[in-house]
Amino acid sequence: MTSDSNDHVWRFAVDAQQDPPVYEDPLIEMVRVFLEDLIGLGFVTHKGKKVQIDGFAFANRPQEVYAIFREEPGESQDD
Repeated sequence: MTSDSNDHVWRFAVDAQQDPPVYEDPLIEMVRVFLEDLIGLGFVTHKGKKVQIDGFAFANRPQEVYAIFREEPGESQDD
């Protein structure tokens, strides 16, 4: 098999996380950081309409919801 001369390699710098983790569980923190970074690139939609998300849950534990964004000092869930 030959390589297509039109193939391109995309490389992106991965910056080490500077802030302390929000969650101690590495899997939860990895998904949280991924979603936070993804939302920073664009937005998510539902049936073509832009939606704002602030949390996520795993399919095997839907009752446990995790925040995507850090709570800033002085902020509360009720704001």
